[in-house]
Amino acid sequence: MKKRNKFIVFLIVVIILTGIQISNKMNNVVADDNNNDEIPSKYNIRDYIDLTVKNQYQNDLCIPTSNSTAIESYVKMRKLKGELNFITENPVFSIIAARQIGSSYIYVIPIENTEEVISEFYNGEITTEDELLRQQKVGDMDLDFELKKIQSKYQLIREDGRIGSLYSLGEINKSLQDNRMVYTDGSGKILSEEEINNIRNANKRYIMNNGAIQTSISTQGFAITENEVGDKFQVCKATNEDIINHGVVVIGWDDNFSRMNFPEDNRPNSDGAYIAQNSWGKSWGDDGMFYISYEDVHVESNMHGIYKIQEYEDVEAPKIECIKNNDGKYSIRISDSYGSGVKKSKYVWTKHNIEPSMESDDWEEFEDSNYKEIEDKSDKYLWIYAVDNAGNEV
Repeated sequence: MKKRNKFIVFLIVVIILTGIQISNKMNNVVADDNNNDEIPSKYNIRDYIDLTVKNQYQNDLCIPTSNSTAIESYVKMRKLKGELNFITENPVFSIIAARQIGSSYIYVIPIENTEEVISEFYNGEITTEDELLRQQKVGDMDLDFELKKIQSKYQLIREDGRIGSLYSLGEINKSLQDNRMVYTDGSGKILSEEEINNIRNANKRYIMNNGAIQTSISTQGFAITENEVGDKFQVCKATNEDIINHGVVVIGWDDNFSRMNFPEDNRPNSDGAYIAQNSWGKSWGDDGMFYISYEDVHVESNMHGIYKIQEYEDVEAPKIECIKNNDGKYSIRISDSYGSGVKKSKYVWTKHNIEPSMESDDWEEFEDSNYKEIEDKSDKYLWIYAVDNAGNEV
């Protein structure tokens, strides 16, 4: 405990819970993985893990949906390596808990925690996130307020005060010139075939080690690439006519996927495609899956994956604020930055500037552990103590 003037104010560094931030690491797969594994010509992570096919319905939630699917795949793939044992065995992660965070931010919150809030808010009439999305009630401002509470209550991870980081993969930009595809990197430099393959191989190794990649496409490619049996294929060629308007996840690839599978009026020049998973339900495409040609102009221009997930641990003590009011009284407010909650608070006045024993009977506990208003005793020293539910004291 510390003294300031004639009362004690305990301060901690307030670590602001931000979201997942995009890392600048390029083509650098998680360091402890073996990056020299042979890359197969065909791969689908759904051959190794169960991956939930989500449905955003008519809600503008493609980015949070694809990001939550990328988190799910990352956790399940890393669990195959014997990691992340602090997360439940078969986790599914919430879409709407991160709805207002934005495309660069992800909160790793299990769906059951979100649904606990939903069920309580709607008195059991709506109990699942899927039903809430189906009824398009995500815009309910009162529910929004309740959902924000779980971002601090149920956090599983922390990394230097942040929630974690997105992994930014190699960038391949494409433009069709005289029916010939030209490939460039982020600086506009033309890429050789070897450089293109190196970037793609790094992205493929990422998928093999860590799960799905979140990317963006133009849905205008769907309208002209649906074959007679209803399978979906995606290829957008014209950057001037097509705009990026949808987020999906890449879950694998097939280097030998024939260009002849695409309709004649929108056929790529070469074989090979990514296997992707959409967020329009299991009845769309092949159980939610579809193919995106390697020649699609958007698919490789903005790829991200999950870089790291760490177990949440509340290691910060509560914050104490002591404010003297105009009426001469002191208002004492105690908050807990990481949300485990303030367990107990108490205060005591002493005649001398000597720290009192914690066993003293003179301590008076707060009726409300987060707030107390007390009379000023200017001739004495005020001492305040608080502890949170994780055992951090101040």
